[in-house]
Order: sequence, then structure tokens, then C-alpha cells
Amino acid sequence: MKIKKQIWFEVVLFISFAIFIGSIILNKSIGDMDELWNYNFANCVSKGLVPYKDFSMVQTPLLAIIVGICLKIFSNSLIVMRILAVILCSSIMLLIYKILNKLKVHKSINILATVALLFMLSNYFCLDYDFFALFLTLILIYLELSLDMNKKSSNLIIGIIAGLIFLTKQTIGAFVCFSIVAYKLIFEIYKYNKTKKKIDIKGILYRIVGGSIPIILFVVYLIANNAFYSFIDYAVLGITTFSNKIRYSYLLSSKEIIIKILAIYVPINFVLMLIYSLKNKDRKLFVILALSLSMFIVAFPISDNIHFLIGSVPSLIGSTYLLEKLLKKVYTEKLLFIKSFLKAFSYLVILYVLIMGVVNEYAYINTEKYYSKLKHYEGIPISKEFEDTIIYVDNYITSNNRKVYILNFDAAIYMIPIDIYNKNYDMLMKGNFGSRGDQGLINDIKDTNNAIFLVLNPELSKNWQHPTTVTDYVQQNLKNIGNIGNYEIYSK
Repeated sequence: MKIKKQIWFEVVLFISFAIFIGSIILNKSIGDMDELWNYNFANCVSKGLVPYKDFSMVQTPLLAIIVGICLKIFSNSLIVMRILAVILCSSIMLLIYKILNKLKVHKSINILATVALLFMLSNYFCLDYDFFALFLTLILIYLELSLDMNKKSSNLIIGIIAGLIFLTKQTIGAFVCFSIVAYKLIFEIYKYNKTKKKIDIKGILYRIVGGSIPIILFVVYLIANNAFYSFIDYAVLGITTFSNKIRYSYLLSSKEIIIKILAIYVPINFVLMLIYSLKNKDRKLFVILALSLSMFIVAFPISDNIHFLIGSVPSLIGSTYLLEKLLKKVYTEKLLFIKSFLKAFSYLVILYVLIMGVVNEYAYINTEKYYSKLKHYEGIPISKEFEDTIIYVDNYITSNNRKVYILNFDAAIYMIPIDIYNKNYDMLMKGNFGSRGDQGLINDIKDTNNAIFLVLNPELSKNWQHPTTVTDYVQQNLKNIGNIGNYEIYSK
């Protein structure tokens, strides 16, 4: 009966999260380039294109493949991707609750901490490989807390999940794969020193084998599609050309007080988790610490708000667990009324989340909006003026008897509705052109004949990751023949 009650409560939680998150994600206007780039990856997969070989990306492609299959099955439109985003982000929030529940954190504190993270992440929710890596990492934490690690199957499953994280984003995945083996080995050495029982080498090997399975299958897929060299070029060697960075100090000087506080607190929390886990021989917290550090890699080299907050989630779960331990020490019979207050307040918070989601959705529906009629963007909010601009530029591209390239970070906005994909040009930012870097793209332009290049008007500000050397070459060496929209037209 208690288990059934818990399941129903989790269903209510998930629905509340989904309504709240859906009211944010589904009502966003077109323009988030991270969303469109991720859609473009999946769109290419749905059309049978091979990652790296046929389209450029620098991360490993598991999410793009999963979403591409969904686009193929349901409908190749941005709205499908947004629905998947709602499911993914709601699942992340439910996993946070379940992990804290598994850690036996008081239900009221659990709910309040989970909802606090919900509001903290609410402005950044989307379908993104970093969020998907977080989702898989939280599954890994939950399994580590739930499964019997003396079983071979448990260690194999842990390894497979770690391997899937590698296929989602190789940097996070590499650290996660190392972590699951390292702390398992540490635990076995500690057990041996205490009991003189033999080290579970098989358990460690099963983790290694489990992690290797997805990676080997991925390599086979690349080789079978003649894309292995392209993978090395874009996802390994190409990273060396990535010169963009936002220093961690940016977070410390943030105008958002919560970001500034967390930027100071999270590193301190790593130290607190380490001290507590070692002093109290707390294996659960040590596992969370190891995977928190692995996930925190996402905050570098671009330490902006979204990367930092995504990377901080496992650490903040550990922090809530520590808070619970601290509160248990100060609980007395005289303070029982605090528990009752927290319980009532936590249920009110859930109700508030549900109501806020419904109110936001109702308000949005009853606000006069224009919804796109462009292919793949159907049903997505957009300003009529912006849609007209897209149509205007797209008509120029499709009616031109020459190949047209847009040399700006927002090229995908225009190319998606007309089903055109230009490798290396449709995500024009430093570090996305493989090992050849900016000069490689300049060489491609030199070798291209009878083409048109659209370059952003110099009076408008460029994206901070814009490859200036590429557009400078075009402006200095090609003929300017006019303007269209926000772009200057250059002929070759």
C-alpha cells in the first residue's frame, strides 16, 4: 500500500513538473540557436545523413540519433522536439526527487529542494545534450544507490549507462567512465584492508566491459559508414581549434545573486562532501561526489549560467543530503512542529507549481500570438515580421541559380524551412570546422565557384563565437553586390 501511494505521488509530481515546464518550453518563440542546432542534428539523422561525415558536430551523437528516430516516427517538426524536451526535463526533476528519497532525505526537505532546483533551471530547460548527459548521470546515481553492487549484472548496467553518457558528450562521459571504475576500486581496496577479503576484480571488469559495449558499437557504426576519420577530425582534433571560453570569474561577477552565491558555494560543497564522506565512511555521498565532479566538467571552458547550473545539479543533491544530516542533529521533540510546518508547506509548493503551470499556459493561450506556418516550425510562436524576413531570405536562396551560403551563426533559422543543409556553414562558430579550423573554411571558400555568401551587416553585432577571420576574408576578397535582410551579399 505504501509503495502504491509513493508511485501515485511520483506520478502527480511528474505531471506537475511537466505542466510547469511545458508552459515554458512550448511557448518559447523561435530564435534559441542551441535548440535549432540540436534540431538540425536530429533532422539530418532523420534524413539518413551520417554524423561527422555528412554533417558537422563536435559532441558524440546519441541524443541526435534518438531524437532523429522520433522525428522519423512521429513528425519532423520542432514541436515534437519540444515535447521531448518537456519529457526529458520533467524526468530529470523526478529523478532528483527519487535520488533524495533513496538517500532518505525527509520528504518535505526533498520536495522543497527539488522545487528549488526546478525554479533555478526553469529559464534554461530545453532538449540539449548537456541536459541529456545530466539525465543519464542521475540515472547512474540512482542505480548506484539502488542496485546490489555484488552482482555482475549491476556492475554491467552501471558500465553501460556510463558508456551511453560518453556517446552523449565525450568529455563528461570520459570522466564518468573513469569515476565509476575508480571509486569501485577504492571501495574494494578499503574492504580488503578491513576484512582481508579478496578484491572484486570481476565487478570492476564488468564495469569496464559495460562501458566499452556502447563505445565499441559506436566505433563499428562509424567505420561501417566510413565516418571514423571524420569523427576524429571534428570531435577530437577539432576541439583543439576551440578557442572560446568564459572564465569561471564571470559567474562570480554575475548580476544574478543566486548564480553568484552558488558559484562560491558549489566548489566549497565539493570539499564538504569529501570531508564528510571520508570521516563518516559514507559510500553513497562519495559516489555522488565523484559523479558530481564528473558532471561539473560541463561548466568548462564556457562557464556561463546554463552550463554551470546543469553541472551543479548532482553537487546540490549531495548538499541537500548533507543538510538533512545536519538537521537531524538539531531535531528535538520540541521542534516536531517544524516538521509539520515543512510538510504542509512542501505540499503547498507542489500545488503552487501545478497552478503556476496552468496559469502560465492559460495566460499564453489567451494572449494574441502568431504561430509559424513555415515547414518544420509549424505551431511555434514567432513574430509575423520575423517570419516574413525568413520567407524573404529563403525566397532569395531558392530562386537563385547559384549556391547561397549564410556566414552567420543563425544560418540554420533560414535553412531548416527550405530543407537545405550546408556542412560547416550552418553552425558557423569557432571550433565547429574540424582540425582545419577557420583557415580550412577559408580554403573551402577559395575553392568554391559560382556561389553567393551572405555576411551580417557590419553595423550589427556578431555572436561572441563568430569566426571573424572567415567573414573578413569574404568582405576583403569578394565583390559586394547588394543587401538582403540583415545581410550583405558577396558574389564569387
